[in-house]
Amino acid sequence: QNILFDGAMNLEVSRSLAEGTGPRRLYDFNEYFAHGVQTKEPYILVGALVFKLLGVGVIQAQLPNLLFLVAMCATAFLVTRRLFDAGAGMAVVLVLLATPMMTQYGLNGYGEVPSFAFGLAAIGLLAWPAPITEHFLIKCLVAGVLAGLALTTKTVGAIQVGANGLTL
Repeated sequence: QNILFDGAMNLEVSRSLAEGTGPRRLYDFNEYFAHGVQTKEPYILVGALVFKLLGVGVIQAQLPNLLFLVAMCATAFLVTRRLFDAGAGMAVVLVLLATPMMTQYGLNGYGEVPSFAFGLAAIGLLAWPAPITEHFLIKCLVAGVLAGLALTTKTVGAIQVGANGLTL
């Protein structure tokens, strides 16, 4: 499947970083992280690492999103299994994967799934049923970092930051 314009623009910045020319679009070498690039550092850096290690190609371009998609599904499964059972966890994963447009926005260089993966991990960490112990502060700190990564990746992550606040 071809990568569409917005996703390709995100991956151009990753490629530029991997090649050592800084976080720039390939056709606009004047400014770092150009305004048109809506997906930011947490995704871009993973893409740059993939391109640096494996080179630039169609499979490598899809790999960063695929990794975040797997992380999102694993988190959803683990949280649901903890609250209910493994069957419910698998059902949630199937619903996530069957979401309309998941292949378009779940892959192809878009930042929505990476942002959701970070936000879901933060919510899952805070909503984990456990007594409040000395580790509670560490859990809150890690959840805050994950929520921050969700917000940093895409501004739509602000919704997840609010959900994390309500979870507390």
